[in-house]
Amino acid sequence: MTTTALTTLVPPLKRVAIIGTAPTWKQCPFQDQTLEVWTLNDGYLLGVPRSDRHFDLHPFWQMYFRVPGERGSSGTNQPPQIPLGVYVRPEGHLQWLKTRPMPVYLRETTPEYPTGVTFPQQAVLEHFAKYWPHRLTRTGHVEQGPDYEVSTPSWMLMMAIVEGYREIHVYGIHLATQW
Repeated sequence: MTTTALTTLVPPLKRVAIIGTAPTWKQCPFQDQTLEVWTLNDGYLLGVPRSDRHFDLHPFWQMYFRVPGERGSSGTNQPPQIPLGVYVRPEGHLQWLKTRPMPVYLRETTPEYPTGVTFPQQAVLEHFAKYWPHRLTRTGHVEQGPDYEVSTPSWMLMMAIVEGYREIHVYGIHLATQW
């Protein structure tokens, strides 16, 4: 069999890099054009060289928009008191999302986001239901239903698997939070 015949039988390897905001994001081989790059949230502030898809799956109504040079409520240089349970984004973040040339995955999209794509949450969950129909809940009980998908990187990873990516790189995802 010739090399040409082989390449028509074997589909190309689908490869993706999921890029977070922790310092290891810099280890991604961005120059490798065979590697699709997916970014998230406000990671663009880091100067990531390229992104083929962008994800912000947090509800807009739960976002706190940080003003450049924002000062604390007492007029000091202390950081502002940001309420628990909100997602901090830079001022202008929603406008940035509206102007992206690549697909922007959101919880729900509207016409004001021209490249916006509603994240296929239900389809992703249905795909994985056959593999793990039961979950261990936060209270330690085994039940049916989605109880584990709790971060944008986990959703991105699951979507990559559903879409048939066979090589998945993860850079800059350290997930250090208060919970």
